[in-house]
Amino acid sequence: LFMGTGGISAIYYLRNYGVLLVLCLFLCTDQAADLWKRLSDRRSSRTAITLILLALSIAYIIGSTYHPFLYAQF
Repeated sequence: LFMGTGGISAIYYLRNYGVLLVLCLFLCTDQAADLWKRLSDRRSSRTAITLILLALSIAYIIGSTYHPFLYAQF
């Protein structure tokens, strides 16, 4: 209640978006580019990775859009 951030701490964001942060940090490195080049020869691997990234993106979009009415359960 008396925190400068309005009651939301940094741990909340790390818990909810930690996987996304680690994934983004990895994708910004040269290792990710090298991995993508090695997988570009195999179409099935590239498709699987793309689908996994798509599923993670959709999961984070769906998870952040749920805002129920506060008194709906009363």
